Amino acid sequence: MSCHYHLRTMLVPGTKASEIDSFCETFGKKYGATPAFKTKKDYRHTITFSVDDEITHAIPTAKKLVPQTGLLKIDVGFIYKGMVSDAAQTYVLGKIPEADVLLSQRTEEALRAGIAVVKAGCTVGDIGAAVDAVAKKYGYGNVRELGGHGLGYSLHDMPFVPHYGKAGKGAKLFENKVITIEPMFNIGSAGMYIDEKDGWTIRTQDGSHSAQWEADILVTKTGCEVLTDIAPDQILPL
Repeated sequence: MSCHYHLRTMLVPGTKASEIDSFCETFGKKYGATPAFKTKKDYRHTITFSVDDEITHAIPTAKKLVPQTGLLKIDVGFIYKGMVSDAAQTYVLGKIPEADVLLSQRTEEALRAGIAVVKAGCTVGDIGAAVDAVAKKYGYGNVRELGGHGLGYSLHDMPFVPHYGKAGKGAKLFENKVITIEPMFNIGSAGMYIDEKDGWTIRTQDGSHSAQWEADILVTKTGCEVLTDIAPDQILPL
């Protein structure tokens, strides 16, 4: 996604999360896209801005700043000509423990493992089993309450795409369906809770750090196309 490409240059320590949020909205509008997350009740922002033990959905306020070091997860979605996109990345900021770097890399590895099994006729259980195998391989907590989902004319369409399960089980995917896969792994336990202070931020239960990677996938007859993977010549200019 072009927006994520440009975000990399903005992640300067001390930058307000609200400024990054405004940039994303302005960038989208330049190309005729509107914020998808604002379609959710009471959410008034274009991105989520989650740091370290915040798994996802943290609000990009003016008081929240890009940290000197840490794992920063930014999720952003747009609506373009009625169709919805939704993509998240984990940004490794500054010199952080190797365990945190590996957490991000291995969560992205799990995303790719899930993508590798997608094709018309596969089940969401096939995807979940592939993702969960990576979590188990490295001993990470795999957040189960959250998962991927269908995309189309609404942000959260059917089916729910869990990041665990049994191969061959669950809803089947048909050709031309679009889904997201978005594993969220914790260094510690898989437990999570919603912070009562804002009613949105989802944190790890034990305070351990978390990583998230999300891609949009078009199901094809023989495999899939990752819509959020773009070539250099496809990046929209500022």
